[in-house]
Amino acid sequence: MMGKVHMLPGTTFSNIADKGDYDPEKHACMTLPELETWLALGIDVYHQSIHSALGMSPLAAWESGILGSGGVLGRGLPARIADPEHFLIDFLPFKRHAVTKEGVLLNHIHYWADTIRPLINDGGSYIVRYDPRDLSRVWLLTDSGIYYALVYKARHRPPISLWEHNAVLSELRAEGRRHIDEASIFDRIEKMRAIVDEAAAATKTARRQAERRRTSSPDGAQRVATQSPIPEPAKPDATPRRIPKPFDVEEW
Repeated sequence: MMGKVHMLPGTTFSNIADKGDYDPEKHACMTLPELETWLALGIDVYHQSIHSALGMSPLAAWESGILGSGGVLGRGLPARIADPEHFLIDFLPFKRHAVTKEGVLLNHIHYWADTIRPLINDGGSYIVRYDPRDLSRVWLLTDSGIYYALVYKARHRPPISLWEHNAVLSELRAEGRRHIDEASIFDRIEKMRAIVDEAAAATKTARRQAERRRTSSPDGAQRVATQSPIPEPAKPDATPRRIPKPFDVEEW
């Protein structure tokens, strides 16, 4: 799978020697969710492809070992995961933190839930897991093995990713900010998002205006008419055809 990953545009390769002069940032074209989907589909293809050492697909080999084959008993189906969400959370990255009267402070952000009141200033250091794609919620693991879901203490704040958080943190530090708090991080993120939204809206509007100018000009009208000719009326015994009509399109 990693061999296939390194064939994707934007790969960083395995080391600097392999990377050479290739610029991953310039060629990268997939978002993280798109990469996750691509990877899941690639794993599915692997499971159903013939494996040279097995002489069959990995999926067929797994089914043979689980269900049995050729008179050989299988080991049986594995136990079902009782709590899928708990299972997923177990794989998330974590940090250890104490619980104070302000809640849990993680990545300069305060989190809270009423369930953690008994843990305030109890001297414990608890595992707090977080999803790098969405920092609006974290999970505190208690000594009894139960996860408590915590949310922003300031609930009006928007979900952010760890990438956004770290980018803002680097900017604020580069500006010489000695004290960086939750308010300054979210204030900068909101400003950055506003710039992106305005730029996206301006670009979309510019494309639409350019298209209107092209289609409203004599040359543009002639081009539309040429691209979408109205066919001659069908004969009575011929199969009726749908008459295409001109429509606005975006040209790239």
